[in-house]
This record gives sequence, structure tokens and C-alpha cells, in this order.
Amino acid sequence: MGSWHYVKDALKRNERIRGCVNLEMIGHFHKEKGTQKFPPILDCFFPKTGNFIAVVGNVNSRKLVRNISKRFKQHSAFPIESMVIPGFVIGIDYSDQWAFWKHGLPAVMVTDTSFFRNFHYHKKTETYEKLNYRSMAKVVEGLVPVIVDLAK
Repeated sequence: MGSWHYVKDALKRNERIRGCVNLEMIGHFHKEKGTQKFPPILDCFFPKTGNFIAVVGNVNSRKLVRNISKRFKQHSAFPIESMVIPGFVIGIDYSDQWAFWKHGLPAVMVTDTSFFRNFHYHKKTETYEKLNYRSMAKVVEGLVPVIVDLAK
């Protein structure tokens, strides 16, 4: 995994890593109820409609999760959910933020929740026309000032 090598090498060079914001699957948005699934127990706490972006972090990244969510809401009206989830929950560590967590660094995944919403995930039917480009643009537009603020 490239992120693992990046973090390992950056730490060897004594680089200061303040955190990672990993954009992972941000293209699937739906207005219909029942388009959002979650692992057991989490489904009691979050929406059943897949029309939001999620900022997901482990317990050690909770401050970064809150910070990003708060700043995003200041710059965008796009629906956002914050999730601080223990690492043993299925799917939370399936992307590049995992490497940062393993090195004790804060990291979040900004996601449409991937296979919990995209029922074509990693199938032949997962094609570009199923992406919601307007929603993706709104997510990116909301994140740009957040990233700029965090980089200061």
C-alpha cells in the first residue's frame, strides 16, 4: 500500500505529519430512502438515505473528524455526517487512512460510504454514468477551504 510506504518514509525523514484527509469513494449519492446501509449497530445512528458525505475516523482521530466536519459546515450546505468508529468495525480501515492510524497519526476518510451505498462496487456494472458529478463537485468545493485552513 503506497500510503504505508509514504508514512514510514516521511517519519524516517522526521517530517511533521499533522494528519491525513483521504478522499475515498465520493461519487454515489441518492435521494431515495433505503439507499444507505451500515454495519450492524451503526445503522441505528445514521441516515437510511445515501445523500450525504461522511467524515470517518478512528478514536484517536476524533479531534480531526470534528474539526473537518465543523469547518465543512461553515463552507457548504451539503449534508455531512461525522463518524468516530472503533477500528474493529467492518470497512473503516479499508483505505489509505489505515496506514496513518497504524503509525499513531490522525487520519480521516471522507467517503460516500463505498459498498454500503454503491451496490455496483467492484462489479462490471460499476461504470462512470452512475456517478453523481454535481454532488462530487459540491463535496470538493466544500472541502477546499477546509484543507486550506488545516494546512495553515
